[in-house]
Amino acid sequence: MNKKLGSVLILCVFFLFPIGIVSATEEYTDIKNHWAENTILEFTQNSIVNGYDDGSFKPNKEVTLVEFLKMLIVSGNYSLVREGEHAWPDFYVNTAIQKGLILEDEFLDCHVTINRYQVITIISRFINLSRSEEHTSE
Repeated sequence: MNKKLGSVLILCVFFLFPIGIVSATEEYTDIKNHWAENTILEFTQNSIVNGYDDGSFKPNKEVTLVEFLKMLIVSGNYSLVREGEHAWPDFYVNTAIQKGLILEDEFLDCHVTINRYQVITIISRFINLSRSEEHTSE
């Protein structure tokens, strides 16, 4: 299984029990004995997810659209499109639009909680993009 597809599958499992991403921390106060503790730490070490400034991770918190986009963009090793007013969330939204993960007017607010249908739609685009990239690099 290729690395991108593996990352997507792990993200899908993660989405069943949402996580938060705001700032980097490696010692979280609220993940001990959580079913995803090891995965959270692994994803943190790879900068795919982060915890909160207060030292928590909030492993059961719902995920927003831009948080999910960040996870996909980082796991897919995409270069950020550095256009927009702020690094967060503009760079991730603009990158997702440029890479075809989302459509330009598909979401009015990138801070809304993402639902499973939206996750599946975005992941299907991500997987198709990954496959087409593999074929062009061979």
